[in-house]
Amino acid sequence: MTMIQRFFGLFLFSIPVFLLSAQSLWAQNSVLSGGGESASSASGSLSVSFGEVFTDYFESSGSIIGKSGVQHNFEWLYPWMRIKASLKYKNTLNSPLSMVQINLRDHNGSIIANGVTNTQGVAEMGFVKDGVYSIEYTDNRSWGGANGTDALLINRSFTGFNLLNGLYAQAGDINQNLVLTNSDALMVMRRVAGYTSTFPSGDWAYSVNQVQVQRQPGQRDSLMLGEALFAGDVNGSYSPGIINRTAWQTLSNSGKMTPLNENFEWVISAGQNMKLGAATLLLQIPSGLTVNKIWCKQNSNNQQLVFRQEGNLIRLVWFSLDEWVVSQGDDLFVMNVNGMSEGSMLVDMGQSELADPLGNPMNLWKLSTHDLASPKQTTWSALLTPNPVEDHTMINLLMHASGLLELKVIDPMGRVLAHDELTLLKGSHLIPFKYADILNTGHYTLQLLYKCFDPKMGFSEEIKHIKFSKK
Repeated sequence: MTMIQRFFGLFLFSIPVFLLSAQSLWAQNSVLSGGGESASSASGSLSVSFGEVFTDYFESSGSIIGKSGVQHNFEWLYPWMRIKASLKYKNTLNSPLSMVQINLRDHNGSIIANGVTNTQGVAEMGFVKDGVYSIEYTDNRSWGGANGTDALLINRSFTGFNLLNGLYAQAGDINQNLVLTNSDALMVMRRVAGYTSTFPSGDWAYSVNQVQVQRQPGQRDSLMLGEALFAGDVNGSYSPGIINRTAWQTLSNSGKMTPLNENFEWVISAGQNMKLGAATLLLQIPSGLTVNKIWCKQNSNNQQLVFRQEGNLIRLVWFSLDEWVVSQGDDLFVMNVNGMSEGSMLVDMGQSELADPLGNPMNLWKLSTHDLASPKQTTWSALLTPNPVEDHTMINLLMHASGLLELKVIDPMGRVLAHDELTLLKGSHLIPFKYADILNTGHYTLQLLYKCFDPKMGFSEEIKHIKFSKK
């Protein structure tokens, strides 16, 4: 009679027997060892539960006395591990990242375990056998956290001022060429400004992308600790817990300014003494204005500036490797603006940031500019948009009295390339600019002569010149 038969004969009513499914046969390993009567190891279709002896299903040991009085020791080692994954954002708060889908894939690409992180950033992955697995993350948060300060830090690392390493270097390698360069900094600036919505590196950088599972005696669970950063956020400034990041306020008032014509300069000045190395400004200007150009007043070639206008929203991103010491009232940025309007310039303090030359964000900072006052009453106003001209370019006209409008398109040599006359009533008008197709690449002038009679102002004749280009 075999040992197993004798065992069942002795404990038939007290020891349950379980038949294992074919799927779990390879995952079970029981070891029987002892002296005199039997010494063997087996992996088979029977698993014996020894009452209270095996209260731990992962690893336990026990013993029984055989018929001949020999003690047989039993040890059970379950070759699977219970995996948990912890994912935090690598900022000063070590913020947990919730609602992140985490998958473990084997060498064939098959998902063998998965889970979703809870409010503590922990995901229960279930049981995994020994092996090496790749990790896949899915986070649906909108990209953010990066700005001009990060572009400065990437450039400082490239030039050797302060080297980024580890996950911070990985987050800064936007073009994935394994080295931080000015190109990575420029990509960050362009995305912050809104010129692109993707990175070659993707939106996230993770500290753990592969895990090796190897069960050791006495080990039941394994906790995988991972950290993450948004691509470009090389100083870890993002905080997942902040819901509302918008905080609009009027820039400090330096008085009122009345533009003399429809093309003017609007200056942003320092509201305090400070040392500047980077600026990220989200600005709002009155409707009806087009920003043609923005430049920095720093006397240095070692600087970069990117801006973009979307409606009345302006995104400005700037940094310089040279220290810029400014005093209260000094001009910082100059906008070349086209159009007529009135009102204040607003800044989003929640998403805007100034940093010193070392890339340290300023906690308190202050900028100032003039409010735009109502322009003196004119008979009419005109705006050409977009400029450079395209097939859908329009002439935006506001007439305070009815009259006759004469249009001429003039080249740099003074030659008239197109000529039209329109009778317009008082009010707003959108006139298609239908001359783009007849123009070659270059710079031109749109001359507008308006003749009208206003009962309050009498007969008047006013001419305007709008400079434009054709790409």
